[in-house]
Amino acid sequence: MTDPAFNHIALKRLLSRITPPSLISQSCVSPSDLLRDTETLMRRAKQEMENSTLKAESFNDAEACLGVAHKLLPKLEECRICPRKCGANRFAGNKGICGFSSVVRLASQVIHIGEEPPLSGQTGISNRAVTDQIEADHTESGPVIHFRDNNIHRKGSGTLFFSGCTLKCSFCQNYPISHMGHGRDMSILDLGLAMLDLQRKGAYNINLVTGSHFLPQIALAAALARSCGLEIPIVLNSSGYDLVETMKICQALLQIHLPDCKYSSDTLASKFSGVTDYREVNVELLTWIAVHSGPLKTDRNGIAISGALVRHLVLPSQLQNSIECLDFLATLRPKLPISLMFQYFQPRPGHGPEGKVSSGEYKAVLARLENLGLKGYVQELAS
Repeated sequence: MTDPAFNHIALKRLLSRITPPSLISQSCVSPSDLLRDTETLMRRAKQEMENSTLKAESFNDAEACLGVAHKLLPKLEECRICPRKCGANRFAGNKGICGFSSVVRLASQVIHIGEEPPLSGQTGISNRAVTDQIEADHTESGPVIHFRDNNIHRKGSGTLFFSGCTLKCSFCQNYPISHMGHGRDMSILDLGLAMLDLQRKGAYNINLVTGSHFLPQIALAAALARSCGLEIPIVLNSSGYDLVETMKICQALLQIHLPDCKYSSDTLASKFSGVTDYREVNVELLTWIAVHSGPLKTDRNGIAISGALVRHLVLPSQLQNSIECLDFLATLRPKLPISLMFQYFQPRPGHGPEGKVSSGEYKAVLARLENLGLKGYVQELAS
Protein backbone atom coordinates (compact mmCIF):
# COMPACT_ATOMS: atom_id res chain seq x y z
CA MET A 1 0.00 0.00 0.00
CA THR A 2 1.38 3.37 -0.95
CA ASP A 3 1.11 6.47 1.20
CA PRO A 4 -1.75 8.59 -0.25
CA ALA A 5 -0.39 11.79 1.26
CA PHE A 6 3.00 11.16 -0.35
CA ASN A 7 1.50 10.51 -3.74
CA HIS A 8 -0.55 13.68 -3.64
CA ILE A 9 2.63 15.61 -2.84
CA ALA A 10 4.62 13.66 -5.43
CA LEU A 11 2.40 14.76 -8.29
CA LYS A 12 2.58 18.39 -7.18
CA ARG A 13 6.36 18.06 -6.94
CA LEU A 14 6.45 16.88 -10.53
CA LEU A 15 4.69 20.05 -11.62
CA SER A 16 7.54 22.14 -10.31
CA ARG A 17 9.76 20.45 -12.89
CA ILE A 18 7.40 19.97 -15.81
CA THR A 19 4.30 21.92 -16.74
CA PRO A 20 2.31 19.98 -19.35
CA PRO A 21 0.25 22.68 -21.09
CA SER A 22 -2.71 20.55 -22.08
CA LEU A 23 -3.17 19.05 -18.63
CA ILE A 24 -3.49 22.39 -16.86
CA SER A 25 -5.65 23.96 -19.55
CA GLN A 26 -9.29 24.79 -18.91
CA SER A 27 -10.02 25.21 -22.60
CA CYS A 28 -10.38 22.75 -25.48
CA VAL A 29 -7.16 20.88 -26.26
CA SER A 30 -6.46 18.36 -29.02
CA PRO A 31 -6.62 14.67 -28.04
CA SER A 32 -3.07 14.07 -29.30
CA ASP A 33 -1.72 16.77 -26.98
CA LEU A 34 -3.68 15.39 -24.03
CA LEU A 35 -2.40 11.86 -24.60
CA ARG A 36 1.20 12.97 -25.17
CA ASP A 37 1.35 15.12 -22.05
CA THR A 38 -0.38 12.49 -19.91
CA GLU A 39 2.15 9.87 -20.97
CA THR A 40 5.00 12.28 -20.22
CA LEU A 41 3.71 13.03 -16.74
CA MET A 42 3.05 9.34 -16.06
CA ARG A 43 6.66 8.48 -16.92
CA ARG A 44 7.89 11.20 -14.60
CA ALA A 45 5.57 9.96 -11.85
CA LYS A 46 6.90 6.43 -12.24
CA GLN A 47 10.48 7.70 -11.94
CA GLU A 48 9.51 9.68 -8.85
CA MET A 49 8.11 6.55 -7.23
CA GLU A 50 11.08 4.39 -8.21
CA ASN A 51 13.47 6.92 -6.71
CA SER A 52 11.60 6.94 -3.41
CA THR A 53 11.24 4.39 -0.67
CA LEU A 54 7.53 4.15 -1.48
CA LYS A 55 6.41 2.27 -4.56
CA ALA A 56 3.31 2.89 -6.62
CA GLU A 57 1.50 -0.43 -6.83
CA SER A 58 -1.09 0.90 -9.25
CA PHE A 59 1.05 1.88 -12.24
CA ASN A 60 -0.21 -1.02 -14.34
CA ASP A 61 -3.73 0.26 -13.68
CA ALA A 62 -2.57 3.70 -14.81
CA GLU A 63 -1.41 2.34 -18.16
CA ALA A 64 -4.74 0.52 -18.56
CA CYS A 65 -6.61 3.78 -17.92
CA LEU A 66 -4.46 5.51 -20.51
CA GLY A 67 -5.44 2.76 -22.94
CA VAL A 68 -9.10 3.57 -22.27
CA ALA A 69 -8.44 7.23 -23.02
CA HIS A 70 -6.69 6.33 -26.29
CA LYS A 71 -9.88 4.58 -27.45
CA LEU A 72 -12.43 7.07 -26.13
CA LEU A 73 -10.92 10.47 -26.88
CA PRO A 74 -11.37 10.25 -30.68
CA LYS A 75 -15.10 9.71 -30.10
CA LEU A 76 -15.36 13.30 -28.83
CA GLU A 77 -14.46 14.67 -32.27
CA GLU A 78 -17.84 13.47 -33.54
CA CYS A 79 -19.36 12.64 -30.21
CA ARG A 80 -20.49 9.06 -29.83
CA ILE A 81 -19.87 8.59 -26.12
CA CYS A 82 -23.51 8.21 -25.06
CA PRO A 83 -26.63 6.79 -26.78
CA ARG A 84 -27.52 10.27 -28.07
CA LYS A 85 -24.62 10.07 -30.55
CA CYS A 86 -25.11 13.77 -31.22
CA GLY A 87 -22.03 14.06 -33.42
CA ALA A 88 -20.76 17.32 -31.90
CA ASN A 89 -17.06 18.04 -32.28
CA ARG A 90 -16.48 18.72 -28.63
CA PHE A 91 -12.74 19.29 -29.12
CA ALA A 92 -13.62 22.20 -31.41
CA GLY A 93 -15.57 23.81 -28.57
CA ASN A 94 -18.98 22.62 -29.75
CA LYS A 95 -21.37 21.43 -27.07
CA GLY A 96 -23.09 18.07 -27.15
CA ILE A 97 -26.62 17.36 -25.93
CA CYS A 98 -25.00 16.92 -22.51
CA GLY A 99 -24.35 20.67 -22.61
CA PHE A 100 -20.55 20.55 -22.72
CA SER A 101 -17.52 20.69 -24.97
CA SER A 102 -14.38 18.72 -24.09
CA VAL A 103 -13.74 20.87 -20.99
CA VAL A 104 -14.73 19.08 -17.78
CA ARG A 105 -16.93 20.92 -15.32
CA LEU A 106 -17.28 19.75 -11.74
CA ALA A 107 -20.10 20.85 -9.45
CA SER A 108 -18.71 19.44 -6.22
CA GLN A 109 -16.00 17.30 -4.66
CA VAL A 110 -16.97 15.85 -1.29
CA ILE A 111 -16.76 12.85 1.03
CA HIS A 112 -20.36 11.66 0.97
CA ILE A 113 -21.73 9.53 3.82
CA GLY A 114 -25.26 9.20 2.44
CA GLU A 115 -24.75 6.46 -0.14
CA GLU A 116 -25.57 2.78 0.31
CA PRO A 117 -23.51 1.16 3.11
CA PRO A 118 -21.03 -0.68 0.83
CA LEU A 119 -20.16 2.65 -0.80
CA SER A 120 -20.16 5.10 2.11
CA GLY A 121 -19.19 2.67 4.84
CA GLN A 122 -22.15 3.41 7.04
CA THR A 123 -25.92 3.40 7.01
CA GLY A 124 -26.93 6.39 4.93
CA ILE A 125 -30.00 6.98 2.79
CA SER A 126 -30.52 3.26 2.36
CA ASN A 127 -30.80 1.97 5.88
CA ARG A 128 -32.51 -1.36 5.38
CA ALA A 129 -30.63 -4.01 3.50
CA VAL A 130 -30.71 -7.53 2.18
CA THR A 131 -27.12 -8.58 1.43
CA ASP A 132 -24.67 -11.38 2.07
CA GLN A 133 -23.68 -9.61 5.29
CA ILE A 134 -27.00 -9.23 7.07
CA GLU A 135 -28.92 -9.82 10.25
CA ALA A 136 -32.67 -10.24 9.96
CA ASP A 137 -35.50 -9.52 12.36
CA HIS A 138 -39.03 -10.56 11.37
CA THR A 139 -41.85 -8.11 11.87
CA GLU A 140 -45.49 -8.03 10.84
CA SER A 141 -44.52 -6.44 7.52
CA GLY A 142 -41.96 -9.15 6.76
CA PRO A 143 -38.22 -9.38 7.23
CA VAL A 144 -36.57 -6.10 8.14
CA ILE A 145 -32.93 -6.47 7.29
CA HIS A 146 -30.23 -4.43 9.00
CA PHE A 147 -26.78 -3.89 7.57
CA ARG A 148 -24.02 -5.20 9.80
CA ASP A 149 -21.37 -2.48 9.81
CA ASN A 150 -18.07 -4.03 10.90
CA ASN A 151 -15.96 -0.93 10.26
CA ILE A 152 -15.96 1.69 12.99
CA HIS A 153 -13.94 4.13 10.87
CA ARG A 154 -16.62 5.56 8.60
CA LYS A 155 -15.00 7.52 5.81
CA GLY A 156 -17.61 7.87 3.11
CA SER A 157 -17.63 7.84 -0.68
CA GLY A 158 -15.32 10.20 -2.56
CA THR A 159 -17.92 11.90 -4.72
CA LEU A 160 -17.11 13.89 -7.86
CA PHE A 161 -20.37 15.46 -9.04
CA PHE A 162 -20.09 16.42 -12.70
CA SER A 163 -22.11 19.17 -14.37
CA GLY A 164 -24.44 18.38 -17.25
CA CYS A 165 -26.19 15.13 -18.10
CA THR A 166 -27.13 12.98 -21.08
CA LEU A 167 -30.75 12.94 -19.87
CA LYS A 168 -33.09 15.88 -19.25
CA CYS A 169 -35.20 14.60 -16.38
CA SER A 170 -37.91 17.12 -15.56
CA PHE A 171 -37.89 16.07 -11.90
CA CYS A 172 -34.10 16.21 -11.43
CA GLN A 173 -33.25 17.20 -7.87
CA ASN A 174 -30.02 18.78 -9.12
CA TYR A 175 -31.52 20.90 -11.89
CA PRO A 176 -28.99 23.79 -11.63
CA ILE A 177 -26.15 21.29 -12.08
CA SER A 178 -27.59 18.88 -14.65
CA HIS A 179 -29.63 21.32 -16.76
CA MET A 180 -28.00 24.71 -16.19
CA GLY A 181 -24.40 23.51 -15.94
CA HIS A 182 -23.48 25.11 -12.65
CA GLY A 183 -19.97 24.24 -11.49
CA ARG A 184 -16.37 25.12 -12.26
CA ASP A 185 -14.18 24.08 -15.16
CA MET A 186 -11.44 21.59 -14.31
CA SER A 187 -8.20 20.74 -16.05
CA ILE A 188 -7.26 17.08 -16.44
CA LEU A 189 -4.55 17.57 -13.86
CA ASP A 190 -6.94 19.17 -11.35
CA LEU A 191 -9.30 16.23 -11.77
CA GLY A 192 -6.49 13.75 -11.11
CA LEU A 193 -5.44 15.70 -8.03
CA ALA A 194 -9.06 15.72 -6.83
CA MET A 195 -9.10 11.91 -6.95
CA LEU A 196 -5.87 11.69 -4.97
CA ASP A 197 -7.16 14.26 -2.48
CA LEU A 198 -10.31 12.22 -1.83
CA GLN A 199 -8.20 9.11 -1.23
CA ARG A 200 -5.91 11.07 1.10
CA LYS A 201 -8.98 12.12 3.11
CA GLY A 202 -9.99 8.49 3.54
CA ALA A 203 -12.64 7.91 0.86
CA TYR A 204 -13.49 4.28 0.14
CA ASN A 205 -13.92 4.95 -3.57
CA ILE A 206 -14.04 7.58 -6.30
CA ASN A 207 -17.73 8.05 -7.07
CA LEU A 208 -18.32 9.58 -10.53
CA VAL A 209 -21.82 11.08 -10.35
CA THR A 210 -23.29 11.72 -13.82
CA GLY A 211 -19.83 11.50 -15.34
CA SER A 212 -20.69 9.45 -18.43
CA HIS A 213 -20.30 12.35 -20.87
CA PHE A 214 -16.79 13.03 -19.53
CA LEU A 215 -15.46 9.45 -19.47
CA PRO A 216 -12.58 10.07 -21.93
CA GLN A 217 -11.27 12.94 -19.81
CA ILE A 218 -11.87 10.99 -16.60
CA ALA A 219 -9.76 8.14 -18.00
CA LEU A 220 -6.86 10.56 -18.51
CA ALA A 221 -7.22 11.96 -14.99
CA ALA A 222 -7.42 8.44 -13.55
CA ALA A 223 -4.25 7.48 -15.45
CA LEU A 224 -2.42 10.33 -13.73
CA ALA A 225 -3.92 9.52 -10.33
CA ARG A 226 -3.22 5.79 -10.62
CA SER A 227 0.37 6.52 -11.63
CA CYS A 228 0.74 8.43 -8.36
CA GLY A 229 -0.81 5.76 -6.18
CA LEU A 230 -4.61 5.99 -6.44
CA GLU A 231 -5.67 2.54 -5.27
CA ILE A 232 -9.34 2.80 -4.33
CA PRO A 233 -12.01 1.60 -6.79
CA ILE A 234 -13.74 3.93 -9.24
CA VAL A 235 -17.55 3.92 -9.36
CA LEU A 236 -19.68 5.03 -12.32
CA ASN A 237 -22.84 6.44 -10.74
CA SER A 238 -25.07 6.90 -13.78
CA SER A 239 -28.62 7.26 -15.08
CA GLY A 240 -28.43 3.85 -16.71
CA TYR A 241 -28.49 5.52 -20.13
CA ASP A 242 -25.06 4.39 -21.33
CA LEU A 243 -23.76 2.62 -24.41
CA VAL A 244 -22.55 -0.93 -23.88
CA GLU A 245 -19.90 -0.14 -26.49
CA THR A 246 -18.52 2.60 -24.22
CA MET A 247 -18.73 0.42 -21.11
CA LYS A 248 -16.74 -2.34 -22.82
CA ILE A 249 -13.92 0.11 -23.45
CA CYS A 250 -14.10 1.34 -19.84
CA GLN A 251 -13.66 -2.02 -18.14
CA ALA A 252 -10.09 -1.18 -17.07
CA LEU A 253 -11.23 2.22 -15.75
CA LEU A 254 -14.36 1.31 -13.78
CA GLN A 255 -14.45 -1.24 -10.97
CA ILE A 256 -18.00 -0.61 -9.73
CA HIS A 257 -21.20 0.18 -11.62
CA LEU A 258 -24.08 2.04 -9.95
CA PRO A 259 -26.64 2.47 -12.77
CA ASP A 260 -30.29 3.45 -12.54
CA CYS A 261 -33.19 1.46 -13.86
CA LYS A 262 -35.61 4.36 -14.23
CA TYR A 263 -38.35 3.32 -16.60
CA SER A 264 -40.12 0.23 -17.87
CA SER A 265 -41.51 2.06 -20.90
CA ASP A 266 -40.25 4.63 -23.36
CA THR A 267 -43.53 6.52 -22.99
CA LEU A 268 -42.55 7.51 -19.46
CA ALA A 269 -38.92 8.04 -20.48
CA SER A 270 -39.99 10.43 -23.22
CA LYS A 271 -42.40 12.27 -20.93
CA PHE A 272 -40.07 12.75 -17.98
CA SER A 273 -36.52 12.47 -19.40
CA GLY A 274 -36.75 13.46 -23.05
CA VAL A 275 -35.51 10.21 -24.62
CA THR A 276 -37.44 7.65 -26.64
CA ASP A 277 -35.03 4.72 -26.36
CA TYR A 278 -34.26 4.56 -22.63
CA ARG A 279 -35.81 1.14 -22.13
CA GLU A 280 -33.88 -0.52 -24.96
CA VAL A 281 -30.59 1.08 -23.95
CA ASN A 282 -31.09 0.33 -20.25
CA VAL A 283 -32.04 -3.32 -20.76
CA GLU A 284 -28.98 -3.90 -22.96
CA LEU A 285 -26.74 -2.09 -20.47
CA LEU A 286 -27.95 -3.88 -17.34
CA THR A 287 -27.87 -7.26 -19.07
CA TRP A 288 -24.25 -6.64 -20.03
CA ILE A 289 -23.32 -5.36 -16.56
CA ALA A 290 -24.85 -8.43 -14.91
CA VAL A 291 -22.68 -10.74 -16.99
CA HIS A 292 -19.43 -8.76 -17.14
CA SER A 293 -19.43 -6.98 -13.78
CA GLY A 294 -21.65 -9.19 -11.66
CA PRO A 295 -23.17 -8.55 -8.23
CA LEU A 296 -21.48 -6.19 -5.80
CA LYS A 297 -18.45 -7.74 -4.10
CA THR A 298 -17.24 -6.44 -0.76
CA ASP A 299 -14.20 -6.77 1.47
CA ARG A 300 -14.33 -8.23 4.97
CA ASN A 301 -15.65 -4.91 6.28
CA GLY A 302 -18.55 -4.81 3.84
CA ILE A 303 -17.00 -2.13 1.62
CA ALA A 304 -17.54 -2.55 -2.11
CA ILE A 305 -14.49 -3.39 -4.20
CA SER A 306 -16.11 -4.42 -7.50
CA GLY A 307 -19.38 -5.42 -9.16
CA ALA A 308 -22.70 -3.66 -9.59
CA LEU A 309 -25.70 -2.32 -7.68
CA VAL A 310 -28.81 -1.08 -9.52
CA ARG A 311 -30.85 1.86 -8.25
CA HIS A 312 -34.53 2.51 -8.86
CA LEU A 313 -36.32 5.69 -7.78
CA VAL A 314 -40.00 5.04 -7.13
CA LEU A 315 -42.16 7.80 -8.63
CA PRO A 316 -45.55 8.84 -7.20
CA SER A 317 -48.59 7.51 -9.08
CA GLN A 318 -46.30 5.32 -11.19
CA LEU A 319 -46.54 2.06 -9.25
CA GLN A 320 -46.77 -0.07 -12.40
CA ASN A 321 -43.49 1.38 -13.62
CA SER A 322 -41.71 0.23 -10.46
CA ILE A 323 -43.34 -3.20 -10.55
CA GLU A 324 -42.27 -3.73 -14.16
CA CYS A 325 -38.74 -2.51 -13.48
CA LEU A 326 -38.39 -4.99 -10.60
CA ASP A 327 -39.84 -7.77 -12.75
CA PHE A 328 -37.17 -7.10 -15.36
CA LEU A 329 -34.37 -6.92 -12.81
CA ALA A 330 -35.44 -10.31 -11.49
CA THR A 331 -34.70 -11.82 -14.91
CA LEU A 332 -31.03 -10.77 -14.94
CA ARG A 333 -28.48 -13.53 -14.61
CA PRO A 334 -26.71 -13.34 -12.35
CA LYS A 335 -29.09 -11.24 -10.30
CA LEU A 336 -27.83 -7.85 -9.22
CA PRO A 337 -28.57 -6.26 -5.83
CA ILE A 338 -31.15 -3.47 -5.96
CA SER A 339 -31.32 -0.14 -4.16
CA LEU A 340 -34.89 1.14 -3.87
CA MET A 341 -35.17 4.88 -3.31
CA PHE A 342 -38.25 6.80 -2.20
CA GLN A 343 -36.90 10.34 -1.75
CA TYR A 344 -38.74 11.79 -4.77
CA PHE A 345 -39.94 15.36 -4.52
CA GLN A 346 -41.17 17.68 -7.23
CA PRO A 347 -38.42 20.29 -7.68
CA ARG A 348 -40.56 22.79 -9.59
CA PRO A 349 -44.32 23.11 -10.17
CA GLY A 350 -45.40 21.41 -13.37
CA HIS A 351 -42.22 19.38 -13.70
CA GLY A 352 -42.35 15.64 -13.03
CA PRO A 353 -45.05 13.62 -11.28
CA GLU A 354 -47.16 15.44 -8.72
CA GLY A 355 -47.07 14.65 -5.01
CA LYS A 356 -45.09 12.10 -3.04
CA VAL A 357 -44.93 8.32 -2.90
CA SER A 358 -47.76 7.05 -0.70
CA SER A 359 -47.45 4.47 2.05
CA GLY A 360 -49.57 2.13 -0.05
CA GLU A 361 -47.20 2.44 -3.00
CA TYR A 362 -44.27 1.94 -0.66
CA LYS A 363 -45.69 -1.29 0.75
CA ALA A 364 -46.63 -2.59 -2.69
CA VAL A 365 -43.12 -2.08 -4.06
CA LEU A 366 -41.54 -3.75 -1.03
CA ALA A 367 -43.92 -6.68 -1.36
CA ARG A 368 -42.94 -7.13 -5.00
CA LEU A 369 -39.25 -6.96 -4.11
CA GLU A 370 -39.70 -9.69 -1.51
CA ASN A 371 -41.89 -11.88 -3.74
CA LEU A 372 -39.28 -11.76 -6.51
CA GLY A 373 -36.52 -12.74 -4.11
CA LEU A 374 -34.46 -9.67 -4.98
CA LYS A 375 -31.84 -8.53 -2.49
CA GLY A 376 -30.44 -5.10 -1.89
CA TYR A 377 -31.19 -1.89 -0.03
CA VAL A 378 -34.41 -0.07 0.78
CA GLN A 379 -34.69 3.58 1.68
CA GLU A 380 -37.17 4.39 4.42
CA LEU A 381 -40.15 6.34 3.15
CA ALA A 382 -39.50 9.27 5.47
CA SER A 383 -35.71 9.41 4.96
